[in-house]
Amino acid sequence: MVSRISAILLVCFVITLHPVLAASKFISYTTLDGLVAGSVKCLLIDPDGRVWFGAKDGGAGWFNGAKWFKITTQNSEGFGGAPVRSITRDRKGNVWFACNTGLSRYGDRKWKLFTSANGLPSDNVFQVMEDSKGLIWVATRQGVAYSDGGLFNVITTADGLPDNYVFWIEEDNAGNLWFATKAGGAARYDRKNWTVFNKDNGLASNEVRMILRDRSGNLWFATRFGGVSRFDGRSWTTFKPSDGLVNDMVWGMAEDSTGGMWFATKHGVSLLKKGKWTAYTSKDGLLSDDVNCVAAAPDGSVWIGTEAGINVLKK
Repeated sequence: MVSRISAILLVCFVITLHPVLAASKFISYTTLDGLVAGSVKCLLIDPDGRVWFGAKDGGAGWFNGAKWFKITTQNSEGFGGAPVRSITRDRKGNVWFACNTGLSRYGDRKWKLFTSANGLPSDNVFQVMEDSKGLIWVATRQGVAYSDGGLFNVITTADGLPDNYVFWIEEDNAGNLWFATKAGGAARYDRKNWTVFNKDNGLASNEVRMILRDRSGNLWFATRFGGVSRFDGRSWTTFKPSDGLVNDMVWGMAEDSTGGMWFATKHGVSLLKKGKWTAYTSKDGLLSDDVNCVAAAPDGSVWIGTEAGINVLKK
């Protein structure tokens, strides 16, 4: 009798558990798997297949496909520490970490920290990018800076920026630089003249968190409270929750290997592909609906950084 009851209980457990397993579309990584912290703020997948991440607390790390490695101020002298807002790899193979204590560069197994003492307008750094000319550009809370490997040159509102609080920098196909600001919208700089875009002339919101150039040359603008705006060089198109975007607070974006556009939002992840929207939330297996970043790998997988860890959606 006991054996029969045990068997019935086991069957009930399997039947109850199976739908949950079937509903989960994601692989999950948390601090239990080796992440330095749960709140993941940025992701980078480099050409060698390593996955780099930056956290709100603890530091950063990378994944070689089998094991997570931690980067902290205790084991990496010259690393600026958490929070890490973005990670970039330049053409020389150096990996750059934007921190609120400066800009850290890792290359040839050595670390170097750049701060206001080295010419940055602020130690509070949000992003770094390398343009087509090989210049390194740095977005900070008090303006932007660029360098060809020597001293930093600083650009602020006195030079044409609409706002010194800059979250992101991107380059378009024509070589123009675009700056995403906290309150001044987005600014296009042809290295001589400035053009400002805001709510008055097409942009969804004056607070722009990220800019992404897709393979077709369109520019995408992730905004806070305005959704996503797309600029094709002539006209603007905005996507909001009424169009299918899961939430209008968009923190990150990525284009996958098939041309699908992914958006990290306050309430989940949205995919726009061939005009169709798909939403992924905790109901589908996300560790958290509060999603900070997204990155697409060449193998078709999509990596999603949340407030509770990392999810991977395999192709």
